[in-house]
Amino acid sequence: MLLNTVAGVASPNADSGLDIDTLQAARRRAGAVAALDWAAILVLFLWRSGGSSFLPTGASPEGLLSLGILAVATHAGFRLGQREKYDAVLKTLQELPDD
Repeated sequence: MLLNTVAGVASPNADSGLDIDTLQAARRRAGAVAALDWAAILVLFLWRSGGSSFLPTGASPEGLLSLGILAVATHAGFRLGQREKYDAVLKTLQELPDD
């Protein structure tokens, strides 16, 4: 129930009970995607023109780049939150009695 409902991870073998490995793989994947997002943010910051202000807004290429940076940062935050949820589910599963 924890894997399917809370973590949103569908186990390939639903009859086999708890699949900790699937949850740990999803946790690692969320961390890897967040790291990739932060690398993309770094590239976007390095790509922007140096003469413009910090994250300018408006109808210009710099404004579009600012929106792209904010979108990627939002996705990175989502994935980090997802990773934290996986950590909480793993901790809860480890605290359950073995019955």
